[in-house]
Amino acid sequence: AERAKGIRFVRNADAPHQFVVVHKRDDKLSTPFVFALEKLNQAQFGKLKLQTSNLAFNDPLTLTFVLEFKDLKTAQQYLNAVRSSILTLSEFANHKFDNFVITQENFSTFYRTKALDEYLAFYDRNY
Repeated sequence: AERAKGIRFVRNADAPHQFVVVHKRDDKLSTPFVFALEKLNQAQFGKLKLQTSNLAFNDPLTLTFVLEFKDLKTAQQYLNAVRSSILTLSEFANHKFDNFVITQENFSTFYRTKALDEYLAFYDRNY
């Protein structure tokens, strides 16, 4: 699907990564999610001086993202911490989230093309 649409994502484990959560705008979870992420950042990842923010993706979806991780390994450790601690909280448990890590290069392509399904397919194959 990526190739058919001319979308190219590249796996680069050594590049800086960011963590992304995609959620429905109508669920109004942007602010609570940022607060939960910032609490996790302070408790477990304080040395990394992470930044958390929200960004509109398209009409129904919003991105909440955390940057920046020096490499894939650190970003995946963060992803696992979010999945095991935040996404299981009662206020988030009944909502659908897509969550993944992504390089800045891939994020530029992802955001410009709004290629969520294509990136998720790439992510599943390469991470």
